Amino acid sequence: MDSTGRAWNPAEVTAYLERLLRSVAEKYGLKVAELSGGSRRREVVEARGVVSYLAVRVGGLRPTRLGSLLRVSRQSVLRGMELGEQVIIKKGWKVESF
Repeated sequence: MDSTGRAWNPAEVTAYLERLLRSVAEKYGLKVAELSGGSRRREVVEARGVVSYLAVRVGGLRPTRLGSLLRVSRQSVLRGMELGEQVIIKKGWKVESF
């Protein structure tokens, strides 16, 4: 479900997440593939946190669903959301810029 309460179809989820991953990876100078999986490199963790925050809080994806798409645990998504929000605020990024 997106932030307006409308249900996502699988194609929309895939397209939204691909756009979001590309945008965040570009801001960090990373490859999209680096954002999936359990890498603990600081910049990857931070970027994945930004993705988690935007996908769940703004996009309305469920943490469990996002975790399975990113190949990380639901708990990692939840922790990442907190970090992602802090990073966006600290860097002065606008949600719309993603």
